[in-house]
Amino acid sequence: MNPESLKSELQQVLDNDLAIRKEFTELRRSLGDYRNQLIMRDEDCKRLQVTIDVLNTKLSVFERDNNSLKAEIAGLRDAQGVLTGELASRHAELEGRSQEISELKSELSSLASEYEQRTAELRREAGDQLLKLQDQYALEIQEIRQNASASEELTRQTYEARLATMTADRDQREQELGSRHENELVFLRQAHLEELSLLRDQYN
Repeated sequence: MNPESLKSELQQVLDNDLAIRKEFTELRRSLGDYRNQLIMRDEDCKRLQVTIDVLNTKLSVFERDNNSLKAEIAGLRDAQGVLTGELASRHAELEGRSQEISELKSELSSLASEYEQRTAELRREAGDQLLKLQDQYALEIQEIRQNASASEELTRQTYEARLATMTADRDQREQELGSRHENELVFLRQAHLEELSLLRDQYN
């Protein structure tokens, strides 16, 4: 083996060693980069785990709040059903009270009309009776005048006094009937107003 060949082989070995060292350095740098990336990824994983834990905690809170809200909604629906039933009952009661008030008004109107009619009939009957009595007394006075002219003036005065008394009695009866009718109407109106007030108080 000559020196040139040995030098060439030695140079080749040196070159190979340099290449290997360079490759080892590159590989070592790559391993360092990879290790750094692994460390960064591990930190990212840790942060991601923390985020997942936070989200799980929020999810648990949301689920708990959701269950609470569902319970409240169920309670509100039950309360709504109860209120709806109460409103329907109150509405039906109000309708019944309104019907009673209408019936009372109709009854009061009927009673007032009946009293007006009855009063008119009583006045008409009293007037007819008075006319009959007036005609009867007029005939009697005429007969007395024809049969007893001497006592005509006394008899006439007597019958005229009786006629005046009957006229006054008729007027008084008409006044009493009118007053009694007015009092009865006032009493009926007052009773009706008290009934309406009682119904309003019961409804309120």
